[in-house]
Order: sequence, then structure tokens, then C-alpha cells
Amino acid sequence: MSSAAGLRIIGDDVVPEEITRVLGCEPTSTTVKGQVIRGKKTGQERIARTGSWHLDVPDRGNCAVLRDCPSHKDSSLVSFSDNAEVERVRTRFLKGKLGLTNPDAELDQAIKAVGETMKSDRTRNRVTVYYLLADRFGKLSQFA
Repeated sequence: MSSAAGLRIIGDDVVPEEITRVLGCEPTSTTVKGQVIRGKKTGQERIARTGSWHLDVPDRGNCAVLRDCPSHKDSSLVSFSDNAEVERVRTRFLKGKLGLTNPDAELDQAIKAVGETMKSDRTRNRVTVYYLLADRFGKLSQFA
């Protein structure tokens, strides 16, 4: 039995080169909003409605951010309404991994703000949460 992990970052302002630099791994595919792309099956050309950065990772060790995220489905998601989970993100990631010394209230506010940013995404993947938090505190270079 085999397993695989993947990461997709989608948005109008996606800059594939920046995501590649920050995450420290090459994507499987990318698009930039407005780019002409050709369908794999049909060969028809179309205009990309949004930008995207896709990574299919058969081996999690290939990507710096994914190495820091659990592989079990339940633990790969963040529940912003669970106080124990917020504490875990604050203690293990913000303080432990990023080395932040900010007051807990400030870190919790940042976690809450990321939760608000992601409220339309029902999955709330841990890798995305970690990326947004690292970006918020200017620590993305730790993953390069």
C-alpha cells in the first residue's frame, strides 16, 4: 500500500516563483491568472481564471514545509475552535519551530486572524495555516 501528499495554493495573486522559493521545492504544475493553458485531454486552449501552484509529493521529505506537518488526516487539519489545538499551534509551531517570543495573547490573535482568512476553506490544512502564520511573522525564510 502506498500513500501520497499534495499541496495546492490557488488565488488571483499567486506568484509561483515566490511559493517555490519559500517552500523550498519544485511544483508539479503552476499557472498564472490570464495565462493561456492547453487542456491535457482535449488539447483545447483556455485562459486560466486564477493562479495556482500544485505539488504532488509521493515522498513528504521532498518539501520543507510538509516535513513539519503530520501525515494523519485528522492531525493534518487545524480546528480553530478547539482551545487545545490553538495552544498546540502556538506552542509547537509559533514558539517551537519559528522561535517566537511574543506574548501568548498576540500569538493567539494571529492564529485567530489566520482562521478568519481561511473560514471559507472547510479543510483548514495545517500546511496552509503554518504558511500563513510564518508569512504573518516574517519567518518564511526558515523554510527556504
